[in-house]
Amino acid sequence: PKSLWPQRAAGRPARRAMAPTSPEVTVRKNIRALVFERRDLSRVKGAMGKAHRNPITGDISLRDMAPFPDFQVLDLAQRPTNLSGTVDSLQADKYLFKAYPLLHRTWLYHKATRATSAVGNHHDEFGIMKYVFSQPCVDAPIHAGRSSPLPYFVPMAIASTLTGEAALVMFTLLLIATVLSISSLSNSPKSYDKARLCSLPLRLVYTIFVLATVDLSTLMASAGYVLTLTLLAADFVQGDVAMLRWSSYRCTYEVLKTLPGRLTVCYRNGATEWEDLFGKRGKIDECVTKIGIWDKAYHLIIDLADVLVELRPLTAEDWRDLCDQYYADGNPIPYLALDAFRLPDEPVLSKTIGSPDGRSGRHALDLRLEDM
Repeated sequence: PKSLWPQRAAGRPARRAMAPTSPEVTVRKNIRALVFERRDLSRVKGAMGKAHRNPITGDISLRDMAPFPDFQVLDLAQRPTNLSGTVDSLQADKYLFKAYPLLHRTWLYHKATRATSAVGNHHDEFGIMKYVFSQPCVDAPIHAGRSSPLPYFVPMAIASTLTGEAALVMFTLLLIATVLSISSLSNSPKSYDKARLCSLPLRLVYTIFVLATVDLSTLMASAGYVLTLTLLAADFVQGDVAMLRWSSYRCTYEVLKTLPGRLTVCYRNGATEWEDLFGKRGKIDECVTKIGIWDKAYHLIIDLADVLVELRPLTAEDWRDLCDQYYADGNPIPYLALDAFRLPDEPVLSKTIGSPDGRSGRHALDLRLEDM
């Protein structure tokens, strides 16, 4: 009946019925702050010598390492209590970062440390680090054709047997053995990026031989030649062409400033299109770097337990993911506290994590390695 209709005030439209609030929205309103859990890293050992490069895939892995505590946020500030706060206050905190491991440069770092004769002045504390930063390397999150041709040539040996051409099968097996030897012998910082170039003449001769012996008289032979040529083309595109295409992303770093906690501010030479393809990396505040204007070619890199890591401010998407995680399970978010900087309004902490001389020691810090 009309008597039960909502009455409109003069000149004011009727108020719409409110939609029921979802449980997720209710939880977000009830939880006003994120809670973090500080990790104890005082007994964590360093990773020196644990970085290894796979000569076949070109991937870097850290082997035979002690368990490392997990963390999702890195805190550079000294705080009297565990990190906590609302999302707005945490986003405004200039000392919170996300870690991006530089695994290929870490491998170069470990190799250079073990062969200090390659460094001009290895008695300098940062001599090895400066040498490593001066080496050209692709640090962008791309593979850049660094894998060996073997992932394509091994199935090519099976495809060549379908052709029924004994000479082709023998040539394929001989080429696999040669490429394997080249990949293993060149698996060093000085020659790892030249392995494909060394095997290119042999692979070109092999391609010409395959084209010269093509026989499509039978269905099985046709399938064998088609598969062989397809794998050859895939190897050239994914390997040689990719290496040539991404060669412009090779870069070196010039050390501009060293900071407490084994932090280094570097200027990137090369890879000028990094931000255009992979997005902006954020700007770091002057309170951390002591640099007024943060250029897009600047990088903040830290030596975390002998693992080189780039630090970037957390984005709005990163905080949203952390919120969703916290709202879903309610567990504190693990964070790594380095105590490298004293907040303006906080007293100096009596207990610091690091080496006896007061610096943040490389063997007292680490990060989750399962995601590397």
